[in-house]
Amino acid sequence: LPHPDLGEEVAAVVVVDEATARRPDLEQYVVEQLRPNLASFAIPSRWRFQTEELPVLGSEKVDKHALAAEFAAEATTSS
Repeated sequence: LPHPDLGEEVAAVVVVDEATARRPDLEQYVVEQLRPNLASFAIPSRWRFQTEELPVLGSEKVDKHALAAEFAAEATTSS
């Protein structure tokens, strides 16, 4: 995602089931699982956990532009 100071920042959208979505420490848990396997700069700084499927293009690839637009819209409404 675009970042005003860094140029870009890493974000992640994770599809989870209903029970997992209710877990209060979900983001912290996932980050702890990633830390041993990823460099600190590769761990997302912004997260979204959802139960809906990811948007896909006609080629069945994830529509990253749509996800980025959704993140940008969320940032605008939460600011």
